[in-house]
Amino acid sequence: MRIEVFPLIAIVASAPKVSGTGNGTLTFQNNNTQALCVLSDKTGKDNEQFSFFQSSVYFGDSEYYLNPNQLTWAQHETAAIAWGGHLSSVTSVEEDNFILSLQGSNEVWLGGEKAGSSFYWTDLSSFSYTNFASGEPDGDGFCVLKNNAGKWLDSDCSDNYYGVYKQLYSEPSKQPSIYPSEKPSSIPSKNPSRSPSFALTSVYFGDS
Repeated sequence: MRIEVFPLIAIVASAPKVSGTGNGTLTFQNNNTQALCVLSDKTGKDNEQFSFFQSSVYFGDSEYYLNPNQLTWAQHETAAIAWGGHLSSVTSVEEDNFILSLQGSNEVWLGGEKAGSSFYWTDLSSFSYTNFASGEPDGDGFCVLKNNAGKWLDSDCSDNYYGVYKQLYSEPSKQPSIYPSEKPSSIPSKNPSRSPSFALTSVYFGDS
């Protein structure tokens, strides 16, 4: 599978919007930016259409999305990377309960994958906290699924479920940078200056 991301024009949106096809095209819109993500299988054919409109939710220092489209684990992980994160890791009982409240009565893919005889999180978080159901993992699959009771299962990665995405969240700086970018932004400002620009000519005195 390949992924291609293309920047598009600026938009104004209060919440991110994602739309596209199962193996085809996803358009991510978040605040003032928009990106086009093209997902293709080996044949280049698209599966059935899907779309969703979902606001960010926050827990601790992370931002989460619930994608209510039934996709494989790999399709969700690819889309999560294009969004800026991964399928969600779970590192504490508090975070586990938070995701349970987010998923409702649905089963969701998490970012756990089996490598050899052990599991790891795709965002490289520690896999020290676990919440597998009794008798799990039982060898049914290589990807971690969270059932509607909140317990984890090892499931076939090609099965289709919802996915929970996660990325680190940082408050935007309230102070403008004192160092201008070397390259102009490809996205026009929403609030252009009303004052005309002017040029300054350097002058010199002594060694200054």
